[in-house]
Amino acid sequence: MSRLRKSQTDAHHPTKQARFRSSISFTPELLVRVVSGSKIQTRRPVRPAGLEPEAIDPATCPFGVVRDRIAVLEKWSRTPDGAILYAMGCPHDTPRAPWKAARFMPRSATRHFLEVLFVRVEKLSSVSEADARAEGFESRDAFLQAWDAIYGEGDFRSGDNPCVWVIDFSASSILL
Repeated sequence: MSRLRKSQTDAHHPTKQARFRSSISFTPELLVRVVSGSKIQTRRPVRPAGLEPEAIDPATCPFGVVRDRIAVLEKWSRTPDGAILYAMGCPHDTPRAPWKAARFMPRSATRHFLEVLFVRVEKLSSVSEADARAEGFESRDAFLQAWDAIYGEGDFRSGDNPCVWVIDFSASSILL
C-alpha cells in the first residue's frame, strides 16, 4: 500500500477527496489490536468535562469526522544511525535512544492511518459488551479498567461517567 496523500481521492467516493484532519495515538498494546483489526472503535474524553451528549455536535469532533483519515502517532525512538524505531514490535535489546512520546513523532514517520467511519457522543456508562469487544477488550469491565488506567486522574474517571467521543474506524498501514 502506498503512502496516502491529501490529494488522493477516496476509492469509495471518487468525486470526494480524503482529508487528513488530525492525529491520534494509542499505547503500543492497543496499537497491536488496531493493526490486527480487533480494535475498530475508540473512545476519547470530550473536553471540557461536564458537558452532556445532547449539547455536542459530532461534526465538531477534534479527532475527525466521517471520511477523514487520521494519522496514528506512536511511541518511537531512533537507532544510533538515525533510523526510526517504533515501540510496537521492537525487540527490547535493540540499541536505541530513549523512547519518545507519540505526540513528538515526525508526521513523515507515520505508518498507520485510520479512516473515520462513524462518530457519536455518549456517556461512558453507555459502553456495552459489544462496544468493549470493538474497543479490543474481552469485556466491559476490562475496558473500564483500562479506561481508568489511562484517564483515571482528574475529571474523566469512569465513575464520573464523562461524555466521550465514540469513533468507529478502519485501519490501514503503509508498507515500510
